[in-house]
Amino acid sequence: QVAFLRQQSVAAAKRRLLSTVDIKNGQGGIRDIEFLVQVIQLQHVQEYPDLFVGHTVAALFSLKRYELLPNSAVDRLLEAYIFLRRLEHVLQLSDDRQTHSLPQDDVMLLRIARRLMGEENEGEISVDQFLGEINRVMIEVSESVKGYGGKSDEKI
Repeated sequence: QVAFLRQQSVAAAKRRLLSTVDIKNGQGGIRDIEFLVQVIQLQHVQEYPDLFVGHTVAALFSLKRYELLPNSAVDRLLEAYIFLRRLEHVLQLSDDRQTHSLPQDDVMLLRIARRLMGEENEGEISVDQFLGEINRVMIEVSESVKGYGGKSDEKI
């Protein structure tokens, strides 16, 4: 009984910590992807003038086309960017205001998870799984940004 209560307490603390994450401006968030894309664009715009496009998704496809990032890295960044942007939109629609932080209420988190993942997954996702997925995506983005060394053949 005590171990179970402690496990619940630790899980709740973990959820509170993750729910304070800023998915736009925080480490591994939307801005990290946009910043990485813009840095690479600036580094290579003279060589590839049409590389400079304003939309991040289109820019990532351009980076892939010119092999300025490995295909697998671009694919991961695209997946993360689309996921985080969709999450941002669902958050803002749910809260009816511009926000980039997750709510601390489990009921709201579950509602957001279901909206984001689709109603068909209604019984298939828990708050912990949803927060774990957000954490995984943001860590992957953060590591990609840190791993960029400026050469297309470097691991990212």
